[in-house]
Amino acid sequence: RFLAVGAADGILDFYDVNNGYEHVQSCEEHGGAISAIDWSEREEFPLYAQSSSAAARKIRRWEVKLAGDVIAVRQIEFVTLRDEPWQTWTQTLGWHVQGLLPAAQSWAESPVKCVSRSLDHKVIACGNKQGNVLLFQFPCVYEDSMPAQASQVHRSQIQALAFTDADKLISIGQSDAFAALWDMKMLMAPAEAELTNSLQEGSV
Repeated sequence: RFLAVGAADGILDFYDVNNGYEHVQSCEEHGGAISAIDWSEREEFPLYAQSSSAAARKIRRWEVKLAGDVIAVRQIEFVTLRDEPWQTWTQTLGWHVQGLLPAAQSWAESPVKCVSRSLDHKVIACGNKQGNVLLFQFPCVYEDSMPAQASQVHRSQIQALAFTDADKLISIGQSDAFAALWDMKMLMAPAEAELTNSLQEGSV
């Protein structure tokens, strides 16, 4: 129903898709370029969105509300939507992904550039500055969490990740002009085989 577009100047614009992409409102609460946007799973008003700026290291949450024939957007308290289910999770911040940050390392030093949660909500894919695609169990909340799988194909840091309906993962490099399509079954196979071998070795 709505499209949210984040810009490098920190402005978040909302558009009404059903009304010819009419511009609804601009929000200027971010202190830097907007790096991630997600919508909640709600299908009726009020609708909710969340956005973040990698520079400001803060998630903002938004309510899209219909009052008569007028659509308005306002920022709401973060804790208001603490238990809200989200269609996607692309935020590098938050409780759900806090385990991606190595212990004793600040967010300013974090190698994490982008994340994307699988459609079944079981896996979070992480792209880092070294060009690696790392897969973690979702939610990933423990310090020094170890990835279930790690693969590298990019020669530069990963700019974006996205899961598709067919359990495929797309990764895009920042400066290597390369996009990769990953088969999740093939990516997870080594990790599953390692787990099976560990269980067999530990059996009596």
